[in-house]
Amino acid sequence: MDLGQLPEGWVTWEVEAIEPGSRRTFDERAVGRGSISRAVVSRRVMELPAGSPIRTKFVTAAIRGAFGLMNRLEFDAMLRTYAEDVTFQYDDGLAVGITGEGQGRQALREFLLQFDDVFEQRLTFPRLVVDPGGATIAGFVEARTREPRSGMELTVPMWNVWTLENGMVARQVVTGVRDAALSQLPGY
Repeated sequence: MDLGQLPEGWVTWEVEAIEPGSRRTFDERAVGRGSISRAVVSRRVMELPAGSPIRTKFVTAAIRGAFGLMNRLEFDAMLRTYAEDVTFQYDDGLAVGITGEGQGRQALREFLLQFDDVFEQRLTFPRLVVDPGGATIAGFVEARTREPRSGMELTVPMWNVWTLENGMVARQVVTGVRDAALSQLPGY
């Protein structure tokens, strides 16, 4: 994916998504634990410079694991990496017609469940990470959905922006517009 000229020091890399299977992968198990020690490690890793091998591997595993758990509908396990008072915003740039914002893990869980009321199948696959360094990163994902009445399949491109505080996701914004996502990263 060509993102054009990005600010100096920003790093991008592709992510190989986890295809749904019968057993949790290592990345899914690691994210699903969501322990205090994982939050401490996450905070320290996010202090490393963008592009450092440890940071790149950690961010990749976290994103793969979180979306793998989401695809299994294991929202409680996925949300263990989110702060209790997380704020979220899904904007109207998404083609699926579901928008909203709120605060708290439970509110985010309930918001995510409404996708299952609209679509028969929903799988989300991370494709690319944009890392400017610091505590905010962006990721490009593709959501594959199927509408139950018509059986029509749809691939929806989405950008996620995650801001971490104390090693936990404190803010998440999801948009269908690349520049809207990148403009939330420091130094854009």
